[in-house]
Amino acid sequence: MSSVAAERPAGPGGDAAVAGGAQSPPLGAGGVQSSPGMEGPLAPSLVASPPGSSDAGASSQAAPPLDVPAGAPTVVVSLTFDDTFAPQLEAAAILEVRGLRGTFYVNSPRLHDGSANGAASLYMSVQSALELQARGHELGGHTLSHPLLSTLPESERVREIAGDRAQLLGLGLQARSFAYPSGDAETVSDPALGRSVLDVARTSGYSSGRDTNGFSLNDCNAGPETLPPLDPFRVRSIRSVNDTPEGPDGELL
Repeated sequence: MSSVAAERPAGPGGDAAVAGGAQSPPLGAGGVQSSPGMEGPLAPSLVASPPGSSDAGASSQAAPPLDVPAGAPTVVVSLTFDDTFAPQLEAAAILEVRGLRGTFYVNSPRLHDGSANGAASLYMSVQSALELQARGHELGGHTLSHPLLSTLPESERVREIAGDRAQLLGLGLQARSFAYPSGDAETVSDPALGRSVLDVARTSGYSSGRDTNGFSLNDCNAGPETLPPLDPFRVRSIRSVNDTPEGPDGELL
């Protein structure tokens, strides 16, 4: 799991736009501000529960007034989950109880594996992914085979990124945002391999690409991502969190 913290300056008159409060500029897939002509939803982590869900009543109530200093920025946190693993469905349920939604970056072949092998598979099924989307979560693309894209020639980069998106769209998933496997998007590309990973991603139909590098929780000087990001196809985030943290008595948090 990765998270993206994005900071938006306060609105006119020093009023910060917050979820449940003043209206913010529309956000598209992956929490990235919508491009002109693209009607994107609010960042999934900020979407209210759909009607009929168990927490719809609580999340639909007006949030209490916040004591926000004049001129304070708004911080948006996007919770993202990679690699199509079935246990992430439990994470989705935990978010929903709290009125939150996440972004799940999935690989189409793994979805088919989950559908074909059921409980014997490590991965969620196509039906599970469609249900996540119906409940307000975002489903994005993560390539066909989870390769290190910077090591592949252009033709394979196109197949992995655009081919996977075509599969996801065919399954009924919106797939508007993308996450680079292992955060592998080169800073300096090798001309011998053809167009860079970033260039291929930009022309694949996605509206954004999430990195897994860019800033560290151990370095307060690194700062969060901006909103909108300086480069929507290099949305910075912390490194992946792969282990469930434990509390002081060994309980899972």
